Amino acid sequence: MKLDLAALVIAGLVSVSPVAHAGDKTPAGMPWFFQAMPDAAQQGAWDMSTALWGPNTAIPPKYKELIGLAVAAQIPCQYCIYGHTASAKKDGATSEEIREAIAIGALARMWSTIVQGNQTDFQKFKATVDGASQ
Repeated sequence: MKLDLAALVIAGLVSVSPVAHAGDKTPAGMPWFFQAMPDAAQQGAWDMSTALWGPNTAIPPKYKELIGLAVAAQIPCQYCIYGHTASAKKDGATSEEIREAIAIGALARMWSTIVQGNQTDFQKFKATVDGASQ
């Protein structure tokens, strides 16, 4: 099964681990950096990654990559940004779509910081959002 970007995302999360090195042995088809996971968790992590990044999901591959890129840019994770950008382009994303995904991620983070930091009334916020969506 083609993993696409899930492997690169996880690489960003485990890249500093002294356990995972290129050339380490993993079960067939599993990227080397899965060695950073405890042995008991490797197969489960692989199964979840391949299921969610696989082709049989509700979200098309290009959109998954753009979502991943928006999140990765806000974490920030250079590995994830690189991988999601490359995969988004491979899946047909334009430069404008890539820039917009990053901007949407930044905007969501900015407003989250503003409303959380100012302890904005959540019930009033929900009423405003619910009223705008009707």
